[in-house]
Amino acid sequence: MYLKNFLKNNLPDLLLIFLYKIILCTRILFLRTQIIYCPICVKSKKTFYTGLFPWISLVCTGCLSISRHRLIMNYLKKNYNLNKKKIIHFAPEPSLSKFINENYKIQKYDKVDLIPRKEIVHINIENINNSYYYNYDLVICNHVLEHVNFIKAISNLKKIVKKNGVILLTFPIVDSWEKNYINKKIKNHHDRLLHFRQFDHLQLFGREIKKYLADKNFSCTKYIATGKESVKFGLIQGETLFILKKIK
Repeated sequence: MYLKNFLKNNLPDLLLIFLYKIILCTRILFLRTQIIYCPICVKSKKTFYTGLFPWISLVCTGCLSISRHRLIMNYLKKNYNLNKKKIIHFAPEPSLSKFINENYKIQKYDKVDLIPRKEIVHINIENINNSYYYNYDLVICNHVLEHVNFIKAISNLKKIVKKNGVILLTFPIVDSWEKNYINKKIKNHHDRLLHFRQFDHLQLFGREIKKYLADKNFSCTKYIATGKESVKFGLIQGETLFILKKIK
């Protein structure tokens, strides 16, 4: 502690900043490898860190899943039988889609994104008019809403699910904020990174988002892992999965 205070008080600012950066890089490179139980690999696996400081998370070395993928899989395993279901998966994550394909007898599994590629069909979540994409039992939409017009997107997701169907949603939320943070003057990548955490985000959500989720036709509940579960499965503490169920 004495040495730390001495350096703070006596080193020039530029040298102190440089020293802080070296310490930060050293901590990231040499942090002890965390072992988690991955619900997608269904075994204990080593992890490594990804993301941009301070938004870093643990990646499973087996399936390359990150926290939100494992959170969704935990929920599905505990609460939902995927067999014989019709599923649509927006911007499908390879770890999740592979597990679903290999472990369940799905009636229909549509993997869709704005940018089509192998096995993934083009769809614009802001404008779904094709009746083929209707009457799903389950909709998975993981960290998409922050990239699009979320009001149009949520409205469309509600249209394509059948009665008693379920929509699973995750997105970045600052739960201590009452209002969503939307600023249409923020347009370039650098400013979006500063304001919305990522260069291609259009907004950042507060508690206000919840009024767009539940309505007379849809209930909304949340799934949040406990502290022990967060450590066991390598989850970000407090990360929230929103579950919308069509009741009418």
